[in-house]
Amino acid sequence: MIALSSVLVVFLGIVLTLYLNTTKKDEVLHVQLNSTYDYIIIGAGSAGSVIANRLSEDSDITVLLLEAGGSEYGNDNIRIPLIGGGLQKSSADWNYHTLPQKNSHFAMNEQRSYWPRGRVLGGTSCLNTLVYIRGSRHDYNQWAEEGCDGWSYKDVLPYFIKTEDYQMPNEYDSAYHGKGGFMKLTDSSLTSLVEVYRRSAEEIGYRTVDANGEDQIGFSYAQASVYNGERCSTASCYLRPIISRPNLHISIDSFVTKIPVIADLPVGNNLEDHLQYFVKHKINQSYSLSSESRNVFSSLQYALTRTGPLSGTGLEANIFGRMPNRDESLPNYPDYQILFLSVAHDNFFYDYGLQLNLKESDKNSRIYLQVKDLIKTRTSTTEFTSVLIQQRPKSTGTIRLASKDPFDYPLIQPNYLDQTYDVQSLIAGIRKIQKLAAANPLQEIGATLNRQDFDGICDKVKFDSDEYWECMLRHFAVTCYHPTSTCRMGAKDDPTAVVDTKLRVKGIKGLRVADASVMRHVISGNTNAPTIMIGERAADFIRGKDTVQKFKEQIKHLKL
Repeated sequence: MIALSSVLVVFLGIVLTLYLNTTKKDEVLHVQLNSTYDYIIIGAGSAGSVIANRLSEDSDITVLLLEAGGSEYGNDNIRIPLIGGGLQKSSADWNYHTLPQKNSHFAMNEQRSYWPRGRVLGGTSCLNTLVYIRGSRHDYNQWAEEGCDGWSYKDVLPYFIKTEDYQMPNEYDSAYHGKGGFMKLTDSSLTSLVEVYRRSAEEIGYRTVDANGEDQIGFSYAQASVYNGERCSTASCYLRPIISRPNLHISIDSFVTKIPVIADLPVGNNLEDHLQYFVKHKINQSYSLSSESRNVFSSLQYALTRTGPLSGTGLEANIFGRMPNRDESLPNYPDYQILFLSVAHDNFFYDYGLQLNLKESDKNSRIYLQVKDLIKTRTSTTEFTSVLIQQRPKSTGTIRLASKDPFDYPLIQPNYLDQTYDVQSLIAGIRKIQKLAAANPLQEIGATLNRQDFDGICDKVKFDSDEYWECMLRHFAVTCYHPTSTCRMGAKDDPTAVVDTKLRVKGIKGLRVADASVMRHVISGNTNAPTIMIGERAADFIRGKDTVQKFKEQIKHLKL
């Protein structure tokens, strides 16, 4: 009884500490603003926070960083890696939705895709799944070939290395990585499933590689922006360490309402985004995490030691692969990415995890169809999910203003799956997942497809045919949260470009854009790391400095 009382006292003390940390006022952001600044940065996201850090290194200049959202300080949903999905549709999220889609999202309300975007200090780096992927060297070399001089892989790799404080045990001494940067990179594996994935991948012919090293194609352990069991966002890792610099002021809850129109440029065109599709397999072992893993004991473990189920992302490994018989004229980048998620999509996931905008009802159907409830009839606490992510889509879209009112949300039209190629590349990924699931290591734990077709949903086509999977993709594939290229970079005479190769807006003096929108094309992989790299490059452009000379020497002998 005494021991139980002691545990309760300790637990209540931890709860009180967490409460006080959560409610403590973020005093450092409450400063008197100047009437003028040398530089004003709009948006404290994955790139904006980086630029604020680097520009304010020069003590003789003043910097104002504006953020429409609030502070990330004390928000456990941001800090704790495993529960980041709880941030969707919160005050830290812009809560966007696309326009209805013509050829996809058939299982979603109004055929719209829900688009979470960070509205908080740190931007979407506070909402993302913390996977650190740079992209393929072929991505950047293609940018350079299309007129983006100075953006080849040889040019951008030194900036990736500069950002890193790489702490994974494998490849720790690789010249492809850096130490001492602001972004902490660690292995966030939580379960023994990761080795089952690796052995299955090797059985079907994949090498184990560093996806951010010499070759991206193959199996790789996930590298995560997690440090000491906490999210490493650009707010926590780039801003917080330097936030007391006297020449840096940060204004939160600050909405920019007007920028004069000076040039007529193709802003909002060329929208590219990755789609993701969940392929779920049940297993006969309790290896995966589930809602049962989030309990008083794991919470206590995390509060005391920053370890346990809450300290990782659940995304434990990647495979990057190419479709068979691909167009030989295409650069050698991957066609699909498979992320292995060792967290069960149980009922808790569909109620409180990722907000997929699943259709609640369809009154026009002969049956009163509730897609979300149907899926919940087949959930399991012992399963893993292969998150299939399309790379380099052919379907492109637009973002347009809804009106002159800056508070009206934009009209987002991605045109998902408009091009047949996009369906084909995703089906190629599904076929690879099937081969993985049939490999001996996964069969030893009973890997069995958890089907998601129902009465009225893809039940009229032959199971496992290409037509079946196309139907499933057009119903259930959703954004992977990687929108890019609506202010794309290009040569001065490129009519599709909004910014030049120094990120200066064409025809407007003193204005640059530095975020994922300037990407010539969406890269192969998750977009947070490349956006941080873009922020680092923008800061050097603005300052007129080359801060990566030593890293250029470091990579001279590497495969580029």
